[in-house]
Amino acid sequence: MGFGIMSDNSSLNIFRNTFSNIKQYYGLQKPKVSPLPAEWGVAILASGNAGLPARAITVGGSTALQNTILNSTHGVIAEKNLDAYVTYNKFQNLAGGSPVLNNSYAVLVRNQRNRTIKIRSNELVRFRYGVRILQIVTSNVEIRQNTFNNLGGSVNTGLTAIAAENAGVKSFTANATSISGNIIKNCNVGIYASYYPGIQIYPGNDISFPHATSNASKVGIHVVGCNGAVIDGNSITKANPTVTSAYKDNWLGISVENSLKTTVGLNTITNMGTGIRVYENCDVAQLVCNTFDKCYRGFWFTGAGGGTATIGNQLGSFPNEYPTENQWLNMGAANLRLEGGIDPQVNWFYTIGSTFNPNPLNLLAGSIFPPTLSTNQSFCSSLPLIPQNPGSDPRIDFIPTAEGTLVFNSFDEENKKLNKKFLYSKLRAEQNLLNVGNPMDQVFQTFYTTETNSSNGKFEEIAHEMAIGNQSSSAFANTLVPAINVHEENLRMVNETYLKSWGSGRFVLDSTETVILSDIADQDPLIAGHEAVYSSRTMLNRHIIDHGTSNQRLSHSDNFSEESITDQNPRIEVYPNPSTGIFEILSTYDFNGILKVFDLKGQLIMELTLDGQMLLDLRNFDNGVYLYKLNDGLNFQHGKLIISK
Repeated sequence: MGFGIMSDNSSLNIFRNTFSNIKQYYGLQKPKVSPLPAEWGVAILASGNAGLPARAITVGGSTALQNTILNSTHGVIAEKNLDAYVTYNKFQNLAGGSPVLNNSYAVLVRNQRNRTIKIRSNELVRFRYGVRILQIVTSNVEIRQNTFNNLGGSVNTGLTAIAAENAGVKSFTANATSISGNIIKNCNVGIYASYYPGIQIYPGNDISFPHATSNASKVGIHVVGCNGAVIDGNSITKANPTVTSAYKDNWLGISVENSLKTTVGLNTITNMGTGIRVYENCDVAQLVCNTFDKCYRGFWFTGAGGGTATIGNQLGSFPNEYPTENQWLNMGAANLRLEGGIDPQVNWFYTIGSTFNPNPLNLLAGSIFPPTLSTNQSFCSSLPLIPQNPGSDPRIDFIPTAEGTLVFNSFDEENKKLNKKFLYSKLRAEQNLLNVGNPMDQVFQTFYTTETNSSNGKFEEIAHEMAIGNQSSSAFANTLVPAINVHEENLRMVNETYLKSWGSGRFVLDSTETVILSDIADQDPLIAGHEAVYSSRTMLNRHIIDHGTSNQRLSHSDNFSEESITDQNPRIEVYPNPSTGIFEILSTYDFNGILKVFDLKGQLIMELTLDGQMLLDLRNFDNGVYLYKLNDGLNFQHGKLIISK
């Protein structure tokens, strides 16, 4: 099969799919499609058009919406004027086909300008290229908290986990390109970037290599032509603690080539041949507070043909001048803290004991770092280079909502609103969550500001004022809400009615108020708004699921809605309930229909076709209450499923 899904200039949400054995084989005819793509054997291929409005593709979106791509040549390719969100998916055994391709991708995003690209929380197992971004101009690119593992792959697979490349065009600019919090195991190259000025490879990328069986090249992080790059707070480790001179030139923790004004700080490099290699012109570099443990040598300064490197004075700029404070642990008999040549000579500040030496050490070309140099790690711990590792972000579950990348069905406007409302309420109550010290702070602060000025924020403020008894200010604020859809208009009307009646101590509604609330109470909560509908029913003294006599007004969408039960003595039984996750569905008649299961947010999580008697397996879902709906075209039945493990 040439393609799983192929889209040309369309916006797509792709979730809960499994793609398998979509491969490219030589000897088979290439699929005849127009326009003809460069690759085939692609599970998901999406293309935009530079001459038309920008489109967006969302692949996955949450754990419950995960796509699985197996045994294929390529996973996801997105190109040309297309926002791309690839999150929470699983890729396994990519590079399938015959022969195995060198350029086989789990995720490839290319030829984009002024777009948003987020590749996050995916699991990649056995691949050639994990994630590759290519020719991305002035775009917001984020590759974060993915897991890459080539465990079990051959020596010819797992070449590169993450690659950001621009074909050697030095004038290229890529705004806000960030690679952080990724776990990378058993690859030849962890992260590679070429001609991406200002790229941020921080914090918390964890790169590990297996036991060394040869001196074939392995590099944790390699940047070429990336002026202004920031490589901070990463961990790079080789499993075998025995490092000999055979590995010193080929097993590199970090390699920086021809990249001006680059910061390399607070990285921990263990058991590598060389900790940090600096190649040729890297002037005005900052090499500060890195730790080398059991490496054959720490820094290696070199150039073409064994020449020298240029790094500039190591003086720093916080607050004025500061020591570099790199530390070398367990370096072995060779004790090669620094090797190679620096030209021209530089001033390198350092600390003796705990005292900062204001007189810099002059390093000449070819000089060796003095073995008596010690470090002041208390200085490093206070250095404000690295924000908190996003892996420990207490807001991690809310990031898709704050970014607006959480995927919903087309009917789920109310669920979008509920997610935003919940997050806004949480941030309003816990202001400390707006600033936890990592790059996502700006996202949450922008979300909070936007929601404060939206109807969501205004309704939240009204509810707060009503709760503390400020009825007059609540009533005035309610008149100012610019309701833009039916659930906001309904909520504004319910608030107005409440403030005139119950909120003023009058619990008997007049005829006009009864008509207004009845009209809202009869509506479908998913369409008209949960808060407005349920509040109306409460004020009318109805049962919460009593939608009155106008049942025809309830819509039958793909979300859970409170349709009437046509048979008050259901012929279908769910047993046991509560259950540890296995439910038996029993029918007293020949039932052939659809069972849908929803979470309490109305999100469809499972859909099955029933035929008489069967088992429903929800063991993979968390403890809690779920809703189900049965429909055979004639009868409807719904109820609750309770999982208690």
